[in-house]
Order: sequence, then C-alpha cells, then structure tokens
Amino acid sequence: MLASFSFVLALIASASAAAITAREPVVLEKRRELTIVMCKDLNLQPGGTDGGNWNDQVTSAAILAETNDRPFTCTLFADLSCSGRSLQITSANFDLRQNGFDDTATSVLCQFS
Repeated sequence: MLASFSFVLALIASASAAAITAREPVVLEKRRELTIVMCKDLNLQPGGTDGGNWNDQVTSAAILAETNDRPFTCTLFADLSCSGRSLQITSANFDLRQNGFDDTATSVLCQFS
C-alpha cells in the first residue's frame, strides 16, 4: 500500500512539473510615493499634540506625491474608520479652517483621483 501511495505521489509531482511553462518576465512599475503632511498649526507649521494624539487637532494639511497623470486625492473624515463628515484635499498647502474642518479630522483615506 505504501509503495502505491508513493507511486501516485510521484506521478502527481511529475504531472505538475510538466504543466509549469516558462513565461516572459513581467516589467513592474515603481509604486508611487505619497506623503500627507498634517500639522496642528496653520501653514504646515509643526506644533505639539496632546501626547501624540492627532484626533481632532489637524489645522493644515498637504499632499506630496510624485507628479504624473494620476494625482492623489486625500479625504479627511470626522469619525473613525473613514466615516462621518468629510473633506477632500488635493492641493499642496491646505488651510482646513477655510472649509470648517479645523480640529475635526479623525481618519484619512488617500487614493488616485
């Protein structure tokens, strides 16, 4: 019984190896870099937070991404898990007070525009 099991296993292994074919190499594109800068103070000036807690403390934000034909959009959300009231930002320097979102952001989602 053990001999027939070994034979069947060897047969399956050889059939699997025969089914694998060589493919042309795939050229992968470099992932785009994205940095979102969020600051407690205006004009992207650094400011302290309450023990590292950024919840409801962001006043200015900037998206810094590699430029090409697909820019990023980041959406700031008032609640956890990207829910609640939201504000989309796309600019390099953004004053959140102008849209009533000062000290409101709790979560963020960035994606291609």
